Amino acid sequence: MPSLHSILCILPAIFILSAFTFAQSIPTTSKTVSVTKSVHSSAAASTKSLTASKSSPPPRKKSSKSKISSKSSRKYARKPRGQKEIESSRVIEIQTALAGAGVFRGEPTGFWDLATIEAMKAFQQSNGFKITGKPDALSLKKLGL
Repeated sequence: MPSLHSILCILPAIFILSAFTFAQSIPTTSKTVSVTKSVHSSAAASTKSLTASKSSPPPRKKSSKSKISSKSSRKYARKPRGQKEIESSRVIEIQTALAGAGVFRGEPTGFWDLATIEAMKAFQQSNGFKITGKPDALSLKKLGL
């Protein structure tokens, strides 16, 4: 039966030889493989060691600037919040209510145009609301909508 010392001396040699065999099967276009021989002094056996070196880019330097999040650096841009457009049927209701209040002149078109914005501003100003020209909750409530 082999002694523990002889098994421990053989195992590294087997591992290195299997790694060497594997490295020879890999194409060496992107790697530089060099094989060196070394002598294990206690076992007086010749072993082969494999040294593989890759050419890799130098490590990146970390900047000392603080990270500032911006829309361009985000992986996914945030979706805009809120309502984008008012439906034409709702615009007709608002224009009709503004005409009933006496601030909108003309026929309801269903488009939130400049005339409708000016009418909403006039209505908001006459009722003491914040003048935005947008149909906010207080203005719509006062119009009965």
